[in-house]
Amino acid sequence: MNFQTIVLLAALLLCAPAAAQDPPAKDAGEMVEADPLTAELDRLLGDKRLKKAKVGACVVDLATGETVYTRNADERLNPASNIKLVTAAAALDTHGTAFTFRTELRGKRSGKTVQDLYLSGNGDPFLHWDHLLEMAERLRRKGIREVSGDLVVDDTAYDDAFLPPAFDQKSEQAPYRASTAAVSASYSAMTVIIVPGKVGAKPSVSFDPPNDYAIVENSATTVASRKEVGKAQLSVEVRAGKGRTRLIVSGKTWPGGGATVRKRVDEPSLYAGYLMKSALESLGITVTGEVRRGPHSGAGTLLAGHSSMSVPVLIGLMQKYSNNFMAEMLFKSLDLGDDAATWAGATEQVQAFLDKAGVARDGYKLTNGSGLYDANELSARQFTTVLAYMAGRADIWPEYLSSFANAGVDGTLAGRMRGTPAAGTARAKTGTLNRVSTLSGYVTSASGRRFAYSVLMNNAPGGAWTYRQIQDKFVATLARQ
Repeated sequence: MNFQTIVLLAALLLCAPAAAQDPPAKDAGEMVEADPLTAELDRLLGDKRLKKAKVGACVVDLATGETVYTRNADERLNPASNIKLVTAAAALDTHGTAFTFRTELRGKRSGKTVQDLYLSGNGDPFLHWDHLLEMAERLRRKGIREVSGDLVVDDTAYDDAFLPPAFDQKSEQAPYRASTAAVSASYSAMTVIIVPGKVGAKPSVSFDPPNDYAIVENSATTVASRKEVGKAQLSVEVRAGKGRTRLIVSGKTWPGGGATVRKRVDEPSLYAGYLMKSALESLGITVTGEVRRGPHSGAGTLLAGHSSMSVPVLIGLMQKYSNNFMAEMLFKSLDLGDDAATWAGATEQVQAFLDKAGVARDGYKLTNGSGLYDANELSARQFTTVLAYMAGRADIWPEYLSSFANAGVDGTLAGRMRGTPAAGTARAKTGTLNRVSTLSGYVTSASGRRFAYSVLMNNAPGGAWTYRQIQDKFVATLARQ
């Protein structure tokens, strides 16, 4: 190689662009500056009130699929009623948007008389007194005036496990711990009305809707004044009986006192049967026999029926108002088929849905569909995975989105996030238990970005209101983006 060639090569090397080099590694102690959104969300969840709480959070951009924020996003926590958004999603996935539940009256008719009258159903979670009255009215218009045999409730579409899983952790008498059956009415809870009597007499006990299901044991008395009541306050309790529920009324009331309370029932099928009997009798149709449970023999004809609202409407009522009874009824309905639906079968159906959504079975605990008590464990990332999956389901996505409470507008969010950028643009499922506060859903930001988010708080001391304020600010921050 001559001298001129060497000089030319050297010149070419000097003129060539420099090779790309890796940037120097940062010192281990060097801080990486967070983007403004992450910094603000970190600040909110770093609130000193959450110092002793377990907090999991995850935010996903629905357009890109990018996870834009996490905080302990994979820690399994008790989601409380946030599990209802999974129940709602599985119900839409399994039943579709047009499915309705059916409740029917069947029997053998002879003139104005029906022998045994069968009330059957496949799990309508929103069967009420007015629906029973409508069916009774159809019988009356057909000229039927008597049921000469029994009123038999055929609840065989579901098995006999009335109490949802984990509901046995406590023995509360409140209606939010209601039992379920294939034929259930009025949320499987009774409204008890106590009206003071004359001084020295017992107060009256009645029910709305009127029925004879409960066995009333009334030892209460009416005294002249509130002062005389003292520590003997009026008490209304329920106890399991042989089929029917015992209602125990004790204590004292005064002329201006009384009470109206809601109590759960133990035998939801029988309760629905007694309500049906009362509806018939209120329209002049006599029921001679007893109210009992039993399978329909197949004989007789259809005399009256009621179809429920469609699944999208039902999940909207369940989600917006966090109705435990409706959630468990819808949950169990996922196993409807030739055999009686079971809790185990329903759980398998929800797990199969979560498989499709991309949530691994070994990463969560699923026990019931309402979230009551210590039943379920999921992570914030798993919730946003379900939310993102549903946002991609064009066949059921509009119905699913509309089932969530709208911030500052309706449901459990009617009084939350008002006056913030999230009002009217955020939809969410709330969740509250002792030391548990959760919020998961969707929000559209000021710039048009759509986020799925989940904020789960466990072991949180104090009242839920404190943590709701933090959650609301979290969602409002997303809405500003």
